[in-house]
Amino acid sequence: MYQFSDRTKVSQEMLTPYANIIPIFEAVTDSAHDNGPVSYGEQFEIVLREVDNVPSAIWNLFMTNRQYARWRDSDSIDYLPNLTRQQKMARMHA
Repeated sequence: MYQFSDRTKVSQEMLTPYANIIPIFEAVTDSAHDNGPVSYGEQFEIVLREVDNVPSAIWNLFMTNRQYARWRDSDSIDYLPNLTRQQKMARMHA
């Protein structure tokens, strides 16, 4: 996996559709709001409910965590909405 997508040119194979990211973000944050902190293993279980392909599940979880923790991997996410700084911060704090 690549670690510095914000500093390298992203290849087409690495592009991840926003439609793959947002359901993971919403499911994990909903679970956290309902039950407290969600471990990486628990996050993976959430993703596996939606994606039955383990490599894809790992990749989508990886991209979701990187995007919402740093908001620096936007070039790797296809069709990412153009959010304001306040909207980005609210999602990162969710």
